[in-house]
Amino acid sequence: MQTVPFTQSHPIFSQLAAEAKVANLSRSEYIEYERSEKAYRDYHNALKYQNLLGKEEGLKKGLQRGKLEERFKIASNMKRANMALEDIAKLTGLSKEEVLIL
Repeated sequence: MQTVPFTQSHPIFSQLAAEAKVANLSRSEYIEYERSEKAYRDYHNALKYQNLLGKEEGLKKGLQRGKLEERFKIASNMKRANMALEDIAKLTGLSKEEVLIL
């Protein structure tokens, strides 16, 4: 029968072993360990923040695009209803050139 090291028998033992290693560090090693942990956390928090900003920017661009597409759709419907070009541009906020393309 093969025995399993106690650190692999349950996840809590692995965590306990890691904490015991830290507890046995010298003062200078502990300071270096804390500096390293802080750098690691700062790096990952910066990545999470950048990811969040990217999602917000993407959402904002998507909403802007959706609004523009809706304005083009409304302008197209107005054009089919034979509304005046100037009125369509005025009501939708599109330029006359944009309305002509439709």
